[in-house]
Amino acid sequence: MIERNERARRRTAAAAFLALALLAWPAGAWAGPRAVADGIEFTFFAPGAGKVNLAGTFNGWNAALNNMALVADYTWRTTVSLANATGVQFKFTANGAWISNWGETNQSDFDLPLAGNFAEMGNFPNIRINGTVNGTLRVTFNELTSSYTAELL
Repeated sequence: MIERNERARRRTAAAAFLALALLAWPAGAWAGPRAVADGIEFTFFAPGAGKVNLAGTFNGWNAALNNMALVADYTWRTTVSLANATGVQFKFTANGAWISNWGETNQSDFDLPLAGNFAEMGNFPNIRINGTVNGTLRVTFNELTSSYTAELL
């Protein structure tokens, strides 16, 4: 009986949390629940972020630095000047915070230029670049398709 009551309490708490979270999400956002081993996982997608930033080893992982410019619908771009930088890693963040961020689990190409890649929203591994990067790195990200590129100019 206690176990059944605990499950009911957890479901009620989860439903209340989701209802409050939905009120705070921007227009056009959606969430998709799915069952996982220890409960329910919710996926959040909010096209039309107010701003997208590039956080990485080059800026101390500051989610609010390196604002990207909106260059087309849902497409953001920025440049970063690097001087003999090794171990370069980065992620995309929305609205200068880590609440919404994109990394990549399935990255298979680590050499510049990076193209044909797709980031994943959530707590996923950093996007990595092999070797030493020297020069201006241009990074482009489409928040609708999650595709990104990184290239030296």
